[in-house]
Amino acid sequence: MKAIYFILILSLSMFSNNSAYSQVNEIKNERLVRDFLKTIQTPNWNFDTLSNKYILFRSEESPRFSKTERKVIISFALTYLSMELSTVKFDEIIIRPYLEADSSLQKMFLDEETKKKSFVAYSKDKQFKRYFLLEDGKIISFVTFQQGKVFMLLN
Repeated sequence: MKAIYFILILSLSMFSNNSAYSQVNEIKNERLVRDFLKTIQTPNWNFDTLSNKYILFRSEESPRFSKTERKVIISFALTYLSMELSTVKFDEIIIRPYLEADSSLQKMFLDEETKKKSFVAYSKDKQFKRYFLLEDGKIISFVTFQQGKVFMLLN
């Protein structure tokens, strides 16, 4: 009987530690997205600063695009997002993990693992909505294919 209690207590403590880590990680990722959006809402952002702090930009060459080409493509996407942000009240932007966002926003074709690494930023009226894919504490994509069906990896 003591063995059963010990196993039960051990299981509960492992579950609570895992749950606490998940919540801390979730808050950290939510803050990352919010800080990223706050930084690019003004047109004077710097690509190198963004890539060092928020975006996972792979410095090695790619078989599809050179480092310079990828930098230009991502810069255009950042400029577009910056312009989008100028149309919303920043303080009213809601940022949630994909799986906790409003069900009307969970329309992307993502596997379960990708859903766990995704966040949605949206305005109350949902006129502004943007999906983010995170990896290792950085944003690896904030661009989706047509009508938000799947993430476009730019690296």
